[in-house]
This record gives sequence, C-alpha cells and structure tokens, in this order.
Amino acid sequence: MSKTEILWVPLGTTEKVQKLAERLGLGKGRPPRSPGGRLMVIERQLNLPRKKHLSLWIQIIINPWEFDEMEPVIDLLNVDSRSLSNFRLVDNVEGRFRYNHRSKWKNSSTNSNLRDWFDDILQYEIADALVNVKTRPSTPEINSGLRFPHGVRILEEQLLENANKSNFILRTESEHEQHLKLIELEDEKKRQEELQRQKNRKLIIEKLQIRIRTAESVDDLDGLEKEIPAEIKNSLDEKEILNLLNERREQLEPKLPDFPEFDDPSFTTDSTLSPTRKKKRRGIREFDNIG
Repeated sequence: MSKTEILWVPLGTTEKVQKLAERLGLGKGRPPRSPGGRLMVIERQLNLPRKKHLSLWIQIIINPWEFDEMEPVIDLLNVDSRSLSNFRLVDNVEGRFRYNHRSKWKNSSTNSNLRDWFDDILQYEIADALVNVKTRPSTPEINSGLRFPHGVRILEEQLLENANKSNFILRTESEHEQHLKLIELEDEKKRQEELQRQKNRKLIIEKLQIRIRTAESVDDLDGLEKEIPAEIKNSLDEKEILNLLNERREQLEPKLPDFPEFDDPSFTTDSTLSPTRKKKRRGIREFDNIG
C-alpha cells in the first residue's frame, strides 16, 4: 500500500474566489461552496441585454486543491440547444454545457486576478456561444445551496474518488491555517524551552563560579569537577570553570617562605662569612697644653 499524502488548499484561495463572486453579483458574506463543501462554486444568472427572455445560468467551479495550477471549470446551464460554440454538452438533465478550453494557468500569477481571466472568456468565447443560444422556460428552485447542484455533485464525487485512488488526504484552507498555527505554537514552545534551558544553564554556571571564588580552602574545592552537570560537559563553559577552579586552587595552596641563599650571613654560623666590621681607630688623645 502506497504512503498517503496530505494535500492542503493554498492560503488565500477563498479570498481570491470571493472577490470574483462579489464582482459577479454574489453578496459579501456568502462564500461559494458546493453541496459537499469540497468544491467552490459561483452560480449566477447571465443578463443578456438583447435576450432578456432567456434564463441562462453560469457556474464557475473551482477545485481549490488544483487552483494554483489549473483554471476553474466554466459551465453554462439551463441551455436548450444541441450545441454551443466553445462548449460541449456534459449533462442533459440540467442542460449543462462545459467550456472546452480549460487549461493550466499561463503564468503563476494569473489566478491572482480571476476577474481579468473571466472577463476575457466572457467577452470572446462565451459571447460567441450565446449568439444562437436557447434556454429552457423555467429555472429550478435552490437545492443544497445551488439551483443546479447535480453536475457539481458529479465533479465532487470524481474528486474524492481520484483522491482515494492516489491516497491523497484532502485538507481545506481552514485546516491548513490551523495546521500552520499549530506548527507556529510548537515552534514557540520549543523556543521558550530553549530559552529556559539556557537560563538554567547560566544559573548553574554562575553558582559554580561563586562557589569557586568564595572557597576559603582547598578542601572547599574538592569534588567540584564531579558536580559539573552533563549539559555543559565537553563545552567551552566547562573548560572555563575548570580553569577557574585550577586558578583558585593555586591561590589557596599553602606556600613555603622563600628559601634563603646559602651565602646569606643571616642563615649560617660560619664566622668566615660574617661581615667584617671595620675597627674604629682610636684617635690620639689630645691633652690640654700645660703651661
């Protein structure tokens, strides 16, 4: 069994489709959605200036999982003609004709402006198809949010069937947003844990440094190497602590007085090394002159 793959609806897809829906007359706050909630559908009646008696409808059907690559499906509905230029009959129950020239986007930024894309098709291919179009006399009532849901349901069933065959798990844009939010929260949690770990590490190092600097004897330093925690082993911090420990030991080691030189007279009883005292010569005593 092949491994499953999650397909996410790209962020911003709903916003782009909603802008086109509003441009075509769908009120704000009414997100286009298929009966099964998988496809996005804009359904609107076409106003034909010279053929106001006709009841012609159009559906723009978007598969959000392929929206970055493929153009939407365009269907004309309630058609009562055998053929239409640039369109083919796909469902006689609803009089559904599908646009023949659907393709991949010409460039990656085309789907950012659905209005221009649709206006081009409306002015040329759709305009040509409507020259001799005929429609059915009545329009179905709204069912499952659409007047013409049958063909959309078929596309939705095909989408789910293909996804199952390919072991794709389909995730909506809302689920995509939640997924990214969860990743963001997990990253923040890891960041906070790392900050706390660094804080704890710094505290441990500072405590060891204080104990070393305030030690009053070499005995106070015994066993400190073993108290260095595993998280700072073999690190620059451990090296600095060991250096500080060795320096403090040297400072606390008892020191012998400087050993005197052997010819220092104060260190020997050998009289030959005693300094020779200069004998003070007695001067000639002067007597008072007598008479």
